[in-house]
Amino acid sequence: SGEVVMSGGGGPTLRASLHSGTFEAGRYSIDATSLRLEPWRENDRMLDVQLRPFLMESTNDALRVRTGGDITMSGAFPGTNLRPTKLSGDVAATRGREGWRVQTGESGCLDFETLGIISGSLALDEVSLDICPEDGRFVRAENGQPTGTLSLGDIKLPFSTTGATGALNLTDSVVEWQLSETLRIEIVSTSLSMPLKINGRDMTVQGDRPYLELVTGDGPVRFSSSLGESQFGGDLIPANVSAAGFNFFGRATETGLEANIRSNDVRIEDYRDDPIYMPLRADLTAQIIDGVFRLSGPLRLQRSGWTIADAQLEMGLADLTGTASLVGQKLKFTPGGLQPHDLSDLLRSILPNARGEMVSNAQFTITEGQVAGTGNVAIEDLAFDTFRLGAIDGVSGNVQFSDIIGLTTYPDQIISIGTVDPGVPLENGRLAFQVLGGEVMLLQGARWPFADGELTVEPTRWELGGETELVTINADNIGLAKLIAALSLEKEFRAEGTVSGVFPLEISGANAIIKDAVLRADENGGKLAYVGKSLDALKGQGEVTDYALEALKDFRYRVLEVGADGNINGEITLSVGLEGQSPEVLGGTPFRFNVAVSSRLAQLIRSTKSAASGDYVTSVISDLVAEIRDETEE
Repeated sequence: SGEVVMSGGGGPTLRASLHSGTFEAGRYSIDATSLRLEPWRENDRMLDVQLRPFLMESTNDALRVRTGGDITMSGAFPGTNLRPTKLSGDVAATRGREGWRVQTGESGCLDFETLGIISGSLALDEVSLDICPEDGRFVRAENGQPTGTLSLGDIKLPFSTTGATGALNLTDSVVEWQLSETLRIEIVSTSLSMPLKINGRDMTVQGDRPYLELVTGDGPVRFSSSLGESQFGGDLIPANVSAAGFNFFGRATETGLEANIRSNDVRIEDYRDDPIYMPLRADLTAQIIDGVFRLSGPLRLQRSGWTIADAQLEMGLADLTGTASLVGQKLKFTPGGLQPHDLSDLLRSILPNARGEMVSNAQFTITEGQVAGTGNVAIEDLAFDTFRLGAIDGVSGNVQFSDIIGLTTYPDQIISIGTVDPGVPLENGRLAFQVLGGEVMLLQGARWPFADGELTVEPTRWELGGETELVTINADNIGLAKLIAALSLEKEFRAEGTVSGVFPLEISGANAIIKDAVLRADENGGKLAYVGKSLDALKGQGEVTDYALEALKDFRYRVLEVGADGNINGEITLSVGLEGQSPEVLGGTPFRFNVAVSSRLAQLIRSTKSAASGDYVTSVISDLVAEIRDETEE
């Protein structure tokens, strides 16, 4: 017994307080109340051992050690740099023919504390863990190699890497390790949460069944991992993102992480309470090389599975700066097939029952985590149905977005409209507009050539999805002959001259209400002639009626004014002011009429297009003649 000190030769100083010791042929034993390996430094490495007590027995078959205390290390080791790291507890170790076996003491656990572990660009910050081996067996031998299974429970591992800090939180964690030429560590857990701060921006990851394998050796730490059902959040990601699973493979180098990433069934949803775009799905692959994150893969509509675009992303992880793009597939809309509302529910009321093709592309810039994007939508020969305006065909154009995320276009976007038929056919229209935030359309102008003249729509603000909108339509130099042809009334009327006027229109729900619209003949006047046979039955009802009917066969007007007020889809009042003469009636005596007729205009338009000489047209004109007769008799 006594104090034993061993030092010199450049090795560490060992102090032992011996209680007893025996040395015989083939065996020896040491019983020390304490054993201290004083802090020993070589280059930048440090080792400090304090054990109480220390019992060691060696025989021909085995070496047995029972002790407790602390082991502290720091410095560079293969693939890893340790800040001061301490392992504490009681153990009983045996080295036999199969190798080492190490059992923990009565507490069943060891305490692990570190001020940090660094491998390449990845740094584990200060952490403290209770390491509880399975059945107390800290080390067991398998195939001559030391291995073990450790229960860590719920743990929090704060870390940092190039441009990012965070914490890895695991529940019910179990670690399996094996030491051979390399140290392999497997970590499995029931769930994971990982809040991240990347260049000042927040990102969160939550997932089920995380798995991580780490392998250390002469080079950087290599890792592979997987994650089950996952959710991603934070202001760094402008969407709600989840996935069925992820797989990571890589290593931690001096310049940063290098990794390959594969995803399974990524789901992307709009983060807004009132979503602009419909949910998407994707299978994505990604790489991290030299601090640059690259991602690619196709995007599909979640509901139908249609592939709509290919995604590309390249971004520096240190400064969160880079670019991204969406290269759209040509989408063909068909009744019962793909529809615009499959892309965005905002388009459900705007482009119902669409037919035609569309290609969209988007380009994004990412600056310190802030995402901005532009884009364009090319429309080719698109057709769709509307309740208010009927079928719209031949819509084409290239719409440029200044903010594709917020659905805002540049001003003066132009689309052409082949045909639209709100009751009279309009062809070769041109529409200029700007969309703001996917909620407002600034109609900057619209025009259609019509009946040798032109129809134009004054600039207006249109709330997409709003209940009531006001539109003002200007009619300029509309040829009466062409107007009568457009209304399919050639068998009833002939006319010469032009009219111009203004149609204020209030659109509310299914109703289109004309507000005191007026069409006036131009200053040169014109001719109006009724050439039909539907009114022959009115002859002989009086001299005034006969004169009126005769005058309508060849009437030369100086003043023609037609007014309209009411619901196009309901009751409407048509007023007519007419001044002029017929050379064949009363020697050209002037006629002056002011009449008003209430009618269902939509029914009139439908009837004129299907049967111009039908009963409805006859009844309306009969009412007009009756009004003329009554006005003249008065």
